[in-house]
Parts: sequence; structure tokens; C-alpha cells
Amino acid sequence: MTVKLTLRVPETLLRQAKALALQRGDNLGAILRARLEAYVAECCTEAPSDEAADWQRLGIEQFFAASTDADATYDTL
Repeated sequence: MTVKLTLRVPETLLRQAKALALQRGDNLGAILRARLEAYVAECCTEAPSDEAADWQRLGIEQFFAASTDADATYDTL
């Protein structure tokens, strides 16, 4: 099943997109569907990178490394 979508875009952008689609022999609706499908696929399959996990781990380690005995008071609250 497909549904109709109303999209508000600046007039100049729409004109440019239509002209480019016509020039390339594409259909504007097909282009939008393909881009939306690619966006959803990218978002659904995006796994956290190893680098992001490394930075997160480093931040946690640094946070606890900076802890002193004086901070123990806050641990009991």
C-alpha cells in the first residue's frame, strides 16, 4: 500500500529538482522514494562505531580516575 505525501519545499528548490530530474530522465517521486528508503536503511543499520565506543569508554575512565577520597562523601548520598 502506498500513501500520498504532501511536502512543502521552497519553490526554487522544487523547480531545480524537477529540472534536474527531467534532464536525467528521472521521476521526482521515484527520487524521493529512493532517498527516503536509503535514509531509513542507513538509520536502521547504523551501528555505533568502534571509535565512538572508545571515546565513551575513555570519558568514563577519566571521570572515575579524577575521583578522590574527598569525593567519597557524595557516594554515600
